[in-house]
Amino acid sequence: MSNSSCAHIPRVGGTKLIQDYISGSEKLKPFIEAFPDLDELLDKASRRVFSEEDRKTLFDAVSKQYEQAGMITPSNWSSIKQENAFTITTGHQLSLFGGPKYFIYKIVSVLKLVKSLNESQQELNFLPIFWMASEDHDFDEVNQVKIFDHVLSSNQQKTGPMGRIDPDTFDSVFEELKEILGTSQEATELIQLFTDAFEQRSWASFTRYWVNEIFNGEVIIIDGDDRELKKMFVPVVHSELNEQITDKKVTSTNEQLEELGYHIQVSHRAVNLFYIEDGIRERIGYLNGQHKVHNLSRCLKRQDVINHPESISPNALLRPVYQETILPNIAYVGGPGELAYWFQLKALFTELKTSFPLLVLRDSFLFVKEKDELLLEKLGMGLSDLQHRDEQLQKEYILKNGLKQIDFAKEREDLNEIISQLNTKVSEMHRNYHPMIEAERAKIEKFINKLEVRAMRDAKFREELNINKLLKLRATYFPGGGLVERTSSFMEEYISLGKQLYMELLMDASNPLDSRIKVITVNK
Repeated sequence: MSNSSCAHIPRVGGTKLIQDYISGSEKLKPFIEAFPDLDELLDKASRRVFSEEDRKTLFDAVSKQYEQAGMITPSNWSSIKQENAFTITTGHQLSLFGGPKYFIYKIVSVLKLVKSLNESQQELNFLPIFWMASEDHDFDEVNQVKIFDHVLSSNQQKTGPMGRIDPDTFDSVFEELKEILGTSQEATELIQLFTDAFEQRSWASFTRYWVNEIFNGEVIIIDGDDRELKKMFVPVVHSELNEQITDKKVTSTNEQLEELGYHIQVSHRAVNLFYIEDGIRERIGYLNGQHKVHNLSRCLKRQDVINHPESISPNALLRPVYQETILPNIAYVGGPGELAYWFQLKALFTELKTSFPLLVLRDSFLFVKEKDELLLEKLGMGLSDLQHRDEQLQKEYILKNGLKQIDFAKEREDLNEIISQLNTKVSEMHRNYHPMIEAERAKIEKFINKLEVRAMRDAKFREELNINKLLKLRATYFPGGGLVERTSSFMEEYISLGKQLYMELLMDASNPLDSRIKVITVNK
């Protein structure tokens, strides 16, 4: 077993929207239910109404999904039928073997938040949900995993809902993965898990199987590509087709967000629905008074939606509405990009009389080797510094290590003071000497800038060895300026530490109500 410790570092950078969300800016209040904490979550649950009939439909549909996959339904799922049971949800695309690390981190965040809520009181019962985005059709986004600097992907191309494709699509990738993982006990167990998952008939069931096993059945996994669940969503579909309700409400909200200087995360259409079949997911448009399926010679009528709700699929902006329609949900836990498009939706939820969840930023974790932390300490730097751009990081290093001669801020202040004094002295003279003084100031500033560049270059040359060590650490933990959780697979730490320790470390460190990065130091 590996010794470990956990610390926290602030997030540096990110969009203005997420920075303001983290700081609790008043400007964001019109776009959210409230800023999340335990009291707000409990209060939201106390006001959330979800009918007995809808609870039964939800219970039966999800239970059937597990049954069809040949899996045991999580033991706590039956409590969803009780009026005091509510859900905390996260979701993700069905990425190849989980894709980037944060796939796992999302689920850990939900499990920890549910644990905190259930331990804080006894009147309400909270259940953790993982929503499989099985209807997404972007194969390229799903078809990649990076592990130990190897990038794996299938050379096949698939269309239609990704949850419906055959797991055999990724057979060749699995063979490559087995070679990379090696023959340790932890690797062998993980390989066997994926081998068993390949017995499933769809990529959604494949994902359900291995996620369920890794989390010991503690998270309830839902596939929205379900006829019975979509029956509950039919009224929203009719509003979208007949009134273009998303276009009206989201357009207005987007204008408000842009006026505040925020970037719009997801664009929308007049109709934000797709038509799906096996191998097909085509957008639905409105033309000449009819709803037509793009690239297919067919039109949709009201009765088509009623008779075949399973053929209708919400896009990225309507999927949250679908999710909140069929779940007694209290909060959605997501990454910065996800939360950004939820901020576009509050007015739409209000118009549809659908409960809008509290938005919680998922945990970010950083597994750091003890020897790397010691090296950073020796270099006079910290993990937070590694979030800076390369040029800024090098300057910070040089300044922190006493090489102050590269900083000419004091000289610039002195120059400004001298110029101010000269301007005061000549202000009463007969001739105007101000242009002459400003010209000389410009020359001296140009000289200082040139001197500063040369001083920095000299300092970098003298410290080249240590700077290279620092840049290598940055590339390891913040590749391209972002957290490594966005690029590499969870399997790296999973097989290095073993499943039990890996999960224990994540759960112990997790606190999705604290936006700081959780740093887990390990001596492996």
